[in-house]
Amino acid sequence: MWKMREEWECQNECGWVYNPGMRESLGLTQEDLSLGICTQSQLSRIEKGGSIPSVEITFQLAQRLIIDLDEVFQMAENPKKEEVMSAFNEIRKAVQNRDYSQVEKILKGIRNNPLFLKIREGQFIICHEGIIAYYLYNQKDKSLQLLRRKLSR
Repeated sequence: MWKMREEWECQNECGWVYNPGMRESLGLTQEDLSLGICTQSQLSRIEKGGSIPSVEITFQLAQRLIIDLDEVFQMAENPKKEEVMSAFNEIRKAVQNRDYSQVEKILKGIRNNPLFLKIREGQFIICHEGIIAYYLYNQKDKSLQLLRRKLSR
């Protein structure tokens, strides 16, 4: 996992780095992800745990992977967070592919899991329930209600 040290570098711990599966789930190659951030070979070393990315590179990779930096640092605090991120990445990929039935299926599988009951994760779920209400069931009012609930948390 990325873990902040006093020197403001990010350290790979437990082999997580940022999980190449996150990159792959978005259909990105190493070259795509590293473009303008670092070299492809440096990204490869980061993925394998052989290189420690700087805070700047961590930030840029997180942005390109559509990950909030708070999530990155929360993962360092909670090893089970990778399971949460994996599910969220599957949901993001399904939304990108407009596969809203898949989004609904994933949400049903995680909805009552204690890992997903924290405020941040709950907001993510509520937001995507709103997306499902709108795109799968054409329930615009319910969708807006869910999105307002997300914003009020």
